[in-house]
Amino acid sequence: MTALLSLDSHEAPGPAPAGLAWDGRWLWHNDFRTGRLYRLRLDPLSPQVEMVCAGTISGLAWDGQSLWQSRLDEPYLQQISPTSLDIDRTLALSEYSRLTDVAWDGQRLWIVWQAGSALLAVDPETGRVVGQHRVPTAAAALTFDRGRLWCTLAHPMRYDEETASFVWAGDRRSFSLIGIDPDTGDETVRYGLPFLPTGVTWQDDHLWLSHATAGTLHRTRTPLVDR
Repeated sequence: MTALLSLDSHEAPGPAPAGLAWDGRWLWHNDFRTGRLYRLRLDPLSPQVEMVCAGTISGLAWDGQSLWQSRLDEPYLQQISPTSLDIDRTLALSEYSRLTDVAWDGQRLWIVWQAGSALLAVDPETGRVVGQHRVPTAAAALTFDRGRLWCTLAHPMRYDEETASFVWAGDRRSFSLIGIDPDTGDETVRYGLPFLPTGVTWQDDHLWLSHATAGTLHRTRTPLVDR
């Protein structure tokens, strides 16, 4: 594993930051406790636009024209116009629950199906699942950049059936960002993290991460040009 990432910290506009997406100009951000979607200006980091969303919103992705938003409590993906903030389309993934984040690879949507410890490749036109890769238990945030999927993990963890929750599977507790080959599902690189991000996105060669427990957003201090 490569060295622990060095991060700058910024206060989030809401108390429980989750999904993040960068559209080339604005940083977009979900807060799952308030149910708000924010458009954030950088330098200084500040909200410019916000909307209230239905359900417990989780992940966020940018496909070059629209935002895609996942819900943690319902098996839906929503396509949102960045100008009108209207929901243009909804995809139902009725067989899957606990969708924590979404990413766009240029052709497909990728979803973290946390309950199934898997990444799902979804056709954005039909909503059909067209591929699947296994990931460790309690995978959380996801994004895509330069040919790789990037997923955040807390490990080692296991799912406790009695409490319906994820619990630590040992005394050692670690958090990581891993790069994944979308064709094979193989891990190609790993960075250490000081917490489990609930949202992640690349801004050029810098990485943004959200920390739901602390109510903060973080950006890498130096470019990660070797990714």
